[in-house]
Formats: sequence, C-alpha cells, structure tokens
Amino acid sequence: MASTKIDNTHTSTLMNQPLHPVPPQAATADGPSHKCEETLRQVLLLLDHQLSDSDEKLLMADMDGCDDCFKKYNIEKSFKDYFHGKFVKKACTDKLRAQIQEIVRTQIN
Repeated sequence: MASTKIDNTHTSTLMNQPLHPVPPQAATADGPSHKCEETLRQVLLLLDHQLSDSDEKLLMADMDGCDDCFKKYNIEKSFKDYFHGKFVKKACTDKLRAQIQEIVRTQIN
C-alpha cells in the first residue's frame, strides 16, 4: 500500500504566530530562555513535517531540557500516529474530479 500524507492544518492561535527557530535552552540573567508555548507550536510544525532538519534538531535539543514539552510532544505524536492509522486517503475518480473542476470554474467566473 502506498504511503499517504494528510494535510492537517491546526487552527490553534499558536499557529498564527510567525515561526522562529527555538535555540537550545540557554541560561540568561532572567533564567532559562525556553518558552513552552513556542516549543509546543513548533512541535505541531515538526509533526506536520514543516521544519527543516536543522530546526528539527534545535527543537529536539530544546525539548530535551523540558519534561513538560517532551510529554506534550509524545502526546501529540501518539495522537497523530493514531489518527493517521484510522483514515485512508483515497483518490477520487476522474469523473468526480471533472465535476469539481467545473463547479470551481463556474464559481470563479
């Protein structure tokens, strides 16, 4: 069976913020620079294969220092894996595709 990819768009308000790679946890005068909210937003991008390899490595290193973020990552990954296992993407027929295209053309014009 061929592998399929489901485009899963998250509607969370976290996803509406610009993407900034999360550097590994670093101590500052104000304490650690880690931000769980930003990390969780990037976890969702990671699971949707939207991060570069280098950003993925930075994110994994950042989560290594935060048990809460790592637990949330595992929960999100488990849910996504479960979800993907339950649904199969099927191609529509050429006839249905043509009907949809005609409806779209009619709506545009």
